[in-house]
Amino acid sequence: MIKKGATWLSGLAAVALIFLGWQAQAALAVARLHPLATVSGPEIRLGDIADIESGDELLGQRLSELVVGRAALPGAERRLFVGSVRVRLRQAGISEAEVALEATDDPIRVQTAATPVPAESLIQVAKEAVDRWLQKAFGVAAQRITATVSGAVPAVANDYTLEAGQVSHKPGSGLQVPVNIRSGGRLVGQVTVLCSVTAEAEVLVASRRLERHALLDPADVRWERRSVMSVPPEAVRRQDWSSDVEWRLTRSAEAEAVLTRDQLEIAPDALAGDEVQLVTAIGAVRVADTGTLIDDGYLGRRVAVRNLRTGKTVYGVLVTPALVEVGAGE
Repeated sequence: MIKKGATWLSGLAAVALIFLGWQAQAALAVARLHPLATVSGPEIRLGDIADIESGDELLGQRLSELVVGRAALPGAERRLFVGSVRVRLRQAGISEAEVALEATDDPIRVQTAATPVPAESLIQVAKEAVDRWLQKAFGVAAQRITATVSGAVPAVANDYTLEAGQVSHKPGSGLQVPVNIRSGGRLVGQVTVLCSVTAEAEVLVASRRLERHALLDPADVRWERRSVMSVPPEAVRRQDWSSDVEWRLTRSAEAEAVLTRDQLEIAPDALAGDEVQLVTAIGAVRVADTGTLIDDGYLGRRVAVRNLRTGKTVYGVLVTPALVEVGAGE
């Protein structure tokens, strides 16, 4: 009885093999899935994970290019079920009568190839970013740039691109350049490159302690060449300065301090609290009053004035440091 059962099972297996062989032969193509496949990403194509045989050249090409899933991140692995591949075939309009899928494992393992980004490539991108930053911030070129990669470098697929972020600079310390790593249109990592620069820029320096709102005399400041590593990128440069303009400070500065652009402003023509004459034109009649400036004023600009007679705030244009034409500029 046992012998007959074994014979029956053997016969059934033979029939199944014959049926499968007939099915494969009847199909126009056969795709033999690899138990373990490696892809470059970001997509998994059937041709990357299977050996495809087809008597129809066009069908074979369609099968090879068919996207059956999304690859894992570089260096990682995902599992792909045979049933998922069948679904992708049906979605592409390819019936099971046209292609026979063969797999020894279900699911199959699909790894995404990865290689570490060369440190030299990261450093080169960072140096180029520093060069651009130096030209924009100080108008100078670097004599020398040294750079090192900080932290671990992620492994990525071969089709990656590198782009530098904004250069970070704190006077007295090094430069930091974030370099973004993209693969398949996705951001897959970011590496910080630390840079040190040998370059000098001519900047404006306080010769002595200067108080807020102090008008600058030629003896108060001087031009000095300093390392760009020790000065802020907002430092006042030659092109920011005009000797034909009277300047004052928006905040105090210590002796030997590098002055920044936001510390300088053009000195006003009249100061808050100054007494001015108010002139109002009423038809052909001009009426005069006295007032005090509420804020600092510049010639030709609108100012707010408190009328000393009425106590009201009026607006006009500062015609001279002591004269405001009320109603003008409205």
